[in-house]
Formats: sequence, structure tokens, C-alpha cells
Amino acid sequence: SAQCYTCCTTQSPRTQPTNTMAPVKVKLVILLLTAVSSDALSPLAPVRAAKRVFLRRGGAAPTLPISSQDVADAQRAWGDGIVEIGRIYTAKGDYKAEAVKVLGDLYGWDSKMDVLFKPTKAANPAIRLDYDEALSYFVGADSADKPVAEDKGFAIAPWTAVRFDNKKTLFLSDSATAMGEYYFTGLDGSETKVEYTFQYRRAADGSLKIVVHHSSVPFAA
Repeated sequence: SAQCYTCCTTQSPRTQPTNTMAPVKVKLVILLLTAVSSDALSPLAPVRAAKRVFLRRGGAAPTLPISSQDVADAQRAWGDGIVEIGRIYTAKGDYKAEAVKVLGDLYGWDSKMDVLFKPTKAANPAIRLDYDEALSYFVGADSADKPVAEDKGFAIAPWTAVRFDNKKTLFLSDSATAMGEYYFTGLDGSETKVEYTFQYRRAADGSLKIVVHHSSVPFAA
């Protein structure tokens, strides 16, 4: 019939779907990018990234082998940390808090590990087995909780860059020991060469920690 034909051939206007989730998704992406960018700017970003990878792999205790990239990341984090302490000192900020953070993230004391620490510019005592003596070395006696009188504050020199040159790294089942020379760039652009030995072990959370730090100036014949 004509009535039936009209019903079958007449089409209702199609309603265009609205995507109410789009603004929410855009905001979420912006938040994620902001968080990633902020973390990437931290001098300790490589160490934190390695820790996340370790945990994703299901690592429990220090069982994951240490790689050459792990050592390179740890050394870069150490150099960046020293530079950052000096930068904050120059800007009259809380450089001691930054030093506490760097020592906590990179050395084994906070993970209940024994640490052998023999820094470059130390004489009395030359070998520092105590966390507080190490902190005094980096920030200076005037800012330390338990000061060592001779300490001027190695990290507040300040330095503008630190460059590692590994000569050899020994990888054992639970440690990696690197020996070489590193170069500290001063405000005037000059470099100071120092010889080093660093040994690294994994903490229970998978992060790499320094358990031996020995450095000295080159011998002058």
C-alpha cells in the first residue's frame, strides 16, 4: 500500500555521535607527558629507570646480573648528582638536602650495605667508613651534622660537568668493579683528572649501589 511504502522508504535523520571522552583523553595524555618530562630531567633518572625495569622483570634481591649499561647509567647519575649539588649551592638553595638524596640513591648505606669510601681530597681520616663522614666530605664541615674539620665540600666546588673514562670493568656474579679516570670541569672550563675504582652491587629493590669508592690524583713523577 501507499502507506506501507512511505513507512519503508522514509529515513529518519541520523544523529551524529558525540565523543565526550576526547577531552578526558587529551588531559590524561598531557598529564602523563608532564610526569615523564619531569622525571627525565632528574639527574637520577637513569637509576630510577633501571630500578623500574628490574621490578618489571620480577627481580627479587640482587639476582639480576649487572650490565655495562647499568654501570654507565650509575656513573652518569653520580656525575650529574655532583654537578646538581654544586648548582644548587651556587643558587643558594638547599644543597645539603640534595647531597643527602644523592648519597641515599647511589651509595649502599641506606640499603644496610657496608661501604668503603676513600675520596680524593681526604687526609684525616683518609678512609671514610661512616655515612656522616662521607656527607661531610661532599658538603663541607660547615654544613655537616657530624663534620670532619678538614672538609671544604668537594661537591660545592662547584663542578659544571663530570666525564667518566672506564679502562676496565670486572663483572662477577653479584658485583661490577670499574676502574678508570674521570674528569671534573670547573667554572673556568678547565678539567681536573682523577683516578677511580668503583664497585657496584644491587640492593634488595634492584637498584645499583656503590659499595667501594676509591679515588686519587695521578702520581706526579
